Amino acid sequence: MESSTTPPRQPILRYFFDSWIQTCGPGWTRSQVAIGYAVAAISVPALLVYAAASDLHWSWIQMVAASWIVWDLVGGAIGYSHAAIKRRRAGETSIWPPLHHNLVHTHPLVLVYFESDPWLFGLTVYSMITFFGYVELLEVIPATGRRRIGEAGQRAVVGIEIMVAAALMAVSFFVPAVTTDHRTWGITVYVGLGLLTLAVVATPLPFQRATATIGLVAMVFIGMHLDPPDGFQWLIPVYFLKLLIGFTAREDTQAPPTPAPSLQDADLLLDTSRQPGPLGGPRDPRQSWPR
Repeated sequence: MESSTTPPRQPILRYFFDSWIQTCGPGWTRSQVAIGYAVAAISVPALLVYAAASDLHWSWIQMVAASWIVWDLVGGAIGYSHAAIKRRRAGETSIWPPLHHNLVHTHPLVLVYFESDPWLFGLTVYSMITFFGYVELLEVIPATGRRRIGEAGQRAVVGIEIMVAAALMAVSFFVPAVTTDHRTWGITVYVGLGLLTLAVVATPLPFQRATATIGLVAMVFIGMHLDPPDGFQWLIPVYFLKLLIGFTAREDTQAPPTPAPSLQDADLLLDTSRQPGPLGGPRDPRQSWPR
């Protein structure tokens, strides 16, 4: 009988299962992976229906970009809520894996160009290529538990990501379709993610999740005073839930040691007359087993 964590035999289903495990860590059952994909898939038509009902009049390029972003963020938020990613991240103390993982998520900067179809199309394709490149080249290999490139390669990737992000921020000032409100929103969210990633990594392990949660709440509060592209008011909480709380914040996955019983506890276990009775009161010595 096959285990529930055994990959499906059908090649296409196995590819999707293996991709999920490679991204989110081993330990998922096939049913859990199916639920994760299903929720991510449902989020796409839900967003498009909302856009149509709100008369946003998105072009087909805008619909493709929005579908890709909501698929990635909702699916990632689910994938990183599982204990599997915490077990994988528990042994990674280097700052570089969370940095290059989070900085590759340029979604807020892509949305800065949401009103410019040519730029939006190019940046959406770039986002997809870097995502799949990340999964295939930079993610942990389940069979070995190690990443394909070492720390020096990770530092180089972070440098490239920072240069690309800086270029997108600078060019946005020269694209007529980019509004000041959208530029301010996108840059604030993306730079906020980078700074909070550094803050969480620098926090002692027992407090990383709390620090990440405070950071998420702070960004939601800041986002209330910014103007995102219409239809993306949901992005900040999901973005930081996936990347800051789900991935960046590490947790101690080791069970606390069980204290050894004391001599007094051992005496109490041997002396049945001192053990509590059925209703919590003292036990009647006459109910003790004969010695």
